[in-house]
Amino acid sequence: MDILEYQKNISIDKIKPINLVIGEEEYLVKTFLEKLSRIASLRVLWGDELTLEDFLNQLGETNLFEGKSHEIVVVKNGEEVLKKLKDPKLVLRIARNLKKKKVFFVVGKVDKRQLEKPPYQTIGEVGDVIEAKKLNSKKVKDLVKRRFEKEGIQIDEDALNYLLEAFSYNLMMLKTEVDKLTLYGKRITLEDVRRVCVPSGEGSIFDFLEAFFTRNVEKALVSLDTLYRYGVHPLLIQKSLANLVILLYTAVRLSGGKDMDETLRKLGVRHPYQIKLYKEYISINGEEKLRKLIDGLFWLDFGEKVYYKKPEDTLRRFVIEYLSDAVVRVQEGDEGNQDMGEDQS
Repeated sequence: MDILEYQKNISIDKIKPINLVIGEEEYLVKTFLEKLSRIASLRVLWGDELTLEDFLNQLGETNLFEGKSHEIVVVKNGEEVLKKLKDPKLVLRIARNLKKKKVFFVVGKVDKRQLEKPPYQTIGEVGDVIEAKKLNSKKVKDLVKRRFEKEGIQIDEDALNYLLEAFSYNLMMLKTEVDKLTLYGKRITLEDVRRVCVPSGEGSIFDFLEAFFTRNVEKALVSLDTLYRYGVHPLLIQKSLANLVILLYTAVRLSGGKDMDETLRKLGVRHPYQIKLYKEYISINGEEKLRKLIDGLFWLDFGEKVYYKKPEDTLRRFVIEYLSDAVVRVQEGDEGNQDMGEDQS
């Protein structure tokens, strides 16, 4: 049975005791397990770390800290356990004795001959064999396009095609890039994709922002230099940095130390990935550092526009000094200099 078809209207009562997931498409398996975790407590085991005795003992354990009555046990690299579980009678006995547990063995590619022999054949008789086949390019395109539509984002056709080709229709890689693009705006153009997503894996604006707000100076500088090499204008990077810090600071001020998730949602940040990321940035930097950062960015912009400083140099220096908790100077000499974030009154 196809994995997408299987999970439609899935409930704990419909799941058979022992099941097999043939997972050629990693992304489909990942999202399937996420769905399972929403209907019952989920425990993940690794087949290459288990003896047969370990596996049987795990099935007999009760999770005392989980209030849900049922538990789903997922065995990744399940073929390693199945090698030791060839006795059909043992498989049948396990299936009969499972009361509040459901088991899914996740395996790689399996040929038809294997499915006709124990223990695969036995599992097929008492449970479901679920296939997460590699999706064709049309299906991948449909999934990615629907994700943008769900977020209320319009992506141009040429931008979508470029994104898919750049990441070889790999859904796991595309998920990361789509998460980045959902932060970018309500309409995505080809230029946006080229600017934000770097197929070589060397970096992007969002890699830079992540390094900056997690205060990783080395990674931030590497990402910044990579963006320069790719021709991304420093003022665009600076604008992205300013927009995000203003949003983070606003969230801190509005929340008053209460429900940050709800505050971020009110500010238009709705995707769980974004919320988690932004809360981490706020936690690492704190209100005072964010306020100083806004001041520093103001004077950085002032220096570039009034004193015609080279944005490439001033932004790089700004990153070094901010992440080193140093003072950012934006004018020539000491006269009239503005310390980042310090009140001059």
